[in-house]
Amino acid sequence: MSSTKLQTAIDKFLAEKRESFMGYAETTEDDLKDLRYIVDLLIKEKCEADPDGDYPIQVIVNDTKNYEPFSFRPVPRLIDDITTKKDLDHIEEKHIFNLEQAMSRFQSFRREKRFFENIH
Repeated sequence: MSSTKLQTAIDKFLAEKRESFMGYAETTEDDLKDLRYIVDLLIKEKCEADPDGDYPIQVIVNDTKNYEPFSFRPVPRLIDDITTKKDLDHIEEKHIFNLEQAMSRFQSFRREKRFFENIH
């Protein structure tokens, strides 16, 4: 892969500035598609894929104007030969945090849903 391909994609992505007018700047599906492509190129430029074709870095591009922002934290993998009690507790805490965040978001959604159902 060439850095020229990456630079061309970056230049194309940045060619049109998106400005904010008292809220989120406008984004298009093409903006998101182009950004995902750039991130994919960056990862492929940096890292070699494993035998299955997977890369060691995962990035999710989220349009927070139209979708809820992510409210979770990555959870470390269990590695048999180096996982300690402290590591297990840390992993458990991350899972609990993620569940609490998901439940909090869901409860907020349910309140909003009831509100909208009552006014319609």
